[in-house]
Amino acid sequence: MVAPRLAETISGINANVSLSMSLKLMILSLAIVMNVTESTNEKDTQTNFPIEIFLGIFKTKGEKKMPVMNQYEYLDMSPEWAQPVAELISWSTNFDYPNSPYLVFLDLIGFSEENYGESFIKEDISKSLGYLELAMLADALKVYANRPLDVEEFILKLDEIAMEED
Repeated sequence: MVAPRLAETISGINANVSLSMSLKLMILSLAIVMNVTESTNEKDTQTNFPIEIFLGIFKTKGEKKMPVMNQYEYLDMSPEWAQPVAELISWSTNFDYPNSPYLVFLDLIGFSEENYGESFIKEDISKSLGYLELAMLADALKVYANRPLDVEEFILKLDEIAMEED
């Protein structure tokens, strides 16, 4: 049913956006009046109105666009296939620039050169990476070997979220 989905969507809106209870009830009432349905049946004649578009107006405040989630939430909610990449990124926060395993990963897959115009790693990083980091790097490279476009999209989305936070 639509009402529980809409209520869940409203309650899941970024914590930085506060909606009064009366506004939430007004949105819920409007959705019910419009006979919004989740049905994917092609023969269904009721309106299939995307709730996210309707609620999109609440994700901005003034001129500045507010992030829907931060980088850490994005990494925590990464799909199963992206877990090795997300773990490498998360673990890399323990390292100083530029000796990060994540930056090595970006250089190895050519992402840094293609998207930032230069390689990050300029020195021998073998002294800063241990067995654990090398194993995580290997796992992330295996994911990239199987799903290169998905990994690049995952990284671009992370970069987009990071830019929104700044």
